[in-house]
Amino acid sequence: TYDTDSDFGSSTIQWDVDTYISKIKIFIVNESKDGMVLEFDLVGVEAPIANAIRRVLIAE
Repeated sequence: TYDTDSDFGSSTIQWDVDTYISKIKIFIVNESKDGMVLEFDLVGVEAPIANAIRRVLIAE
């Protein structure tokens, strides 16, 4: 345990979703002819967020 346990970081910088999204880039690497398989690179995203997107895509 920590003496100053918190769900929030100690940064004073305001987080802005529009700024975050503007830094994300998606590159299509490969697409199957039947459109059922798409391989892409997701750049500028932290691993936990990329993993959450991966899980949503698998579930769908």
